[in-house]
Amino acid sequence: IVNDFLYVLKWSDARTWGVDLPPIEGDLVYVPPGMSLLVDTDTPILAGIAVEDGALIFPNNTDVTVQSNFITINGGKFIAGTESAPLHSKLTFIMHGNYYGKQQPMFGNKGIGCLNCKFSMYGRPRKPTWTTIAATIYPGNNTFTTSVDVDWQVGESIVVASTSFFHYEAEERVITNVTGRTITVDKPFQNKHVSVLESYGNGKDQLEMRAEVGLLTRNIKMMGDPTSVIGKYGSHLMLSATKPDALE
Repeated sequence: IVNDFLYVLKWSDARTWGVDLPPIEGDLVYVPPGMSLLVDTDTPILAGIAVEDGALIFPNNTDVTVQSNFITINGGKFIAGTESAPLHSKLTFIMHGNYYGKQQPMFGNKGIGCLNCKFSMYGRPRKPTWTTIAATIYPGNNTFTTSVDVDWQVGESIVVASTSFFHYEAEERVITNVTGRTITVDKPFQNKHVSVLESYGNGKDQLEMRAEVGLLTRNIKMMGDPTSVIGKYGSHLMLSATKPDALE
């Protein structure tokens, strides 16, 4: 049996920061070549995190919220779960900034930028993320049935797509109970969401028309700060390479 391991410095360990205090609000955190920094605790709102041929790693056993104006990785590694070992803890990135704020070369601000780096972000697999409803939802209903088995849980958010000409009739709800394939949500639906199977040609041909329903909740989230909607300036993720095979 071969086990991979990596020597890391923990954000929560005072020794990581030498004789200085851990980063406080407004600080710029620099991860130099050869250093692997495990972000195992919530961060204050940072000016930024700059990784230069180092590694920024997130744990699989601790919920973490990272707040920063930017995160850039140049030639290093960003690891938040892998394909063989997805991240099961909650990881939230809240990116701060505005259109007129200081911008980083190439990547700007209010985002995560990866240049010639290894970028790995795998959250907990969900089955399924999208399916269809098995029966029509009528206005006033607060339950619906899915066409397949789901692993969705109480407290998670779902969205039922519109089946009319108006996209705004899609409706988002929070799950309050799951019994088999029957889902109960926090408030009644306002619109009709169709699920029918029509037959043509003496039943030889069938047309299935069913509203899609999707799971919105994920354990890894990236979002802008509370000013994003008003300022119409949200967060972004950008991956780039300057040579072939430099980005993984």
